[in-house]
Amino acid sequence: MNYTVVWKPAAHAELAEIWTSAQDRQAVADAANQIDQLLKTDPRQQGESRSGTMRIVFVEPIGIIFDVNEGDRLVSIAHVWIM
Repeated sequence: MNYTVVWKPAAHAELAEIWTSAQDRQAVADAANQIDQLLKTDPRQQGESRSGTMRIVFVEPIGIIFDVNEGDRLVSIAHVWIM
């Protein structure tokens, strides 16, 4: 069963800022799409754990912090940055 992946408004704004200022916008878009795909299937196996239910993952050229809600099968991306 798949998870629903959502970008919190702050993370979505960060991604837009990164994309707008990126020299290679396609690389940013491809990384965001790859992250969505990775987190839809098995988010607990992606990246490294952080405090509580938070995890961190890197897909060049961006990194993200996300939270997994098993009960709702929901992944919330909270923060994104350029590496």
